[in-house]
Amino acid sequence: MPSAAWSSASSPASASPGGFPRGSRVLDAGCGDGQVAIFLASKGLRLTGIDVMVRHLQNSWRNIRKAGLPAGQVEVLYADYHHLEHIPDALYDGVYTMETLLHATDPAAALAGFFRVLRPGGRLVLHESEHPEDTGDRQGRDKVEKTAAINELAAMPTNQVTASGFYRKLLEDTGFVDIEEEDLSENIRPLARLIYAIEIVPYYIIRLFRLDRYFVNVIAGVRGFTGESPWSYVVIDATKPGGTSEDGSEKKEE
Repeated sequence: MPSAAWSSASSPASASPGGFPRGSRVLDAGCGDGQVAIFLASKGLRLTGIDVMVRHLQNSWRNIRKAGLPAGQVEVLYADYHHLEHIPDALYDGVYTMETLLHATDPAAALAGFFRVLRPGGRLVLHESEHPEDTGDRQGRDKVEKTAAINELAAMPTNQVTASGFYRKLLEDTGFVDIEEEDLSENIRPLARLIYAIEIVPYYIIRLFRLDRYFVNVIAGVRGFTGESPWSYVVIDATKPGGTSEDGSEKKEE
């Protein structure tokens, strides 16, 4: 299962987080406040995080200082994952996103960049959401419209087009192989239920005063749990062709 390869990082005794040997270079595309990058770096990986939000970068730098990791174990830079031209080819053993590709204005360009900076045999792991297609009836159209409103307010254009199978096809078109997908919606649902319980009262106040655009996360949290803006949470693991197999021979592209 794709998520299982990364779950080994949750074990303090793990010497191979994410299935990568210690010292492997990994890119966090859209690192936010850097917590995931810091955690993986603490398990022995060499992390580079990139983000375009200055506020996120400032929080990341502060969190990295607090973590007290060895110099060079994790770094965070200002960069747009659509434009990775400054990064050499085949530099990274792994690339991952954590609910960030949904903000992409050109997901195909982003994936092409990830593909280029991965070494042959390197892995890309996406943690993203997908949404059901319009069923054509009134209820289906209403759900699509409510999801579209959230996507517009939260600057999530890719999230508007992520029907089931969207990422798989995009990965195949980019050239990735060995694509595996796991639906973790049921694992996420307890957290979604907690968010709903916390936000349901503020939600009605926000709706009463028409303040949706200022509190889009609250709107998304409540509607996502109630099914008004349905979603599924998926982890997709894909590999760049090439590299070597377990016996040391070169892998052939299919």
